[in-house]
Amino acid sequence: VAVAFQNLPQGVEFNEENQTLYWTPDHDTIHRRGGFISKVLNLFRLERFFLAQQTVSFTITACGKDLCTSQPADVTIHNVNNAPVFSNLQNITVTEMDLVHLQPEVTDRDGDPLRYYFTAPLGVRNGQWKTTIDSEGVYTTYVTAYDGQDDTTVPVQITVKKKNREPTLKIRDDDVTVNENHLFSIRVRAADP
Repeated sequence: VAVAFQNLPQGVEFNEENQTLYWTPDHDTIHRRGGFISKVLNLFRLERFFLAQQTVSFTITACGKDLCTSQPADVTIHNVNNAPVFSNLQNITVTEMDLVHLQPEVTDRDGDPLRYYFTAPLGVRNGQWKTTIDSEGVYTTYVTAYDGQDDTTVPVQITVKKKNREPTLKIRDDDVTVNENHLFSIRVRAADP
């Protein structure tokens, strides 16, 4: 018996020894169509309902010596969401009084709109932190990218170095009048914060 197929998707393999059809649909089997309507539906996170599954139909034909028979076959593929992926996210080193602004680079294979969340000391939504003169230390913050279904969270280490500040100087009675050959004194207080 000779077995033949019509309308098979790409990547399908047929093993003649055990008469088995093999196929692993890749993540691009069900994909966004693009265009204005697709963008609007995706913005409101509705497009995934229209792309939840797809049916692939093909025909299997078996032929003997004189006769052939055909039968349709359907394979239903369910769409799987891909979680966001961070790229090039590195630890940060700043000096006290600097502004920390974390802008992660994230890709989403499905093209879903992403939302970002940050833990302290960064602002929850904007990923910013204005360090103060007492912020010296090492901090670990977590950055989360959320695509409406799945999220990915990664840690980022922020090192804040001590800022060298200029010393302070206080002079009491800095306007002194003195006669020749007389002792005078100026009281000085200096400190280095």
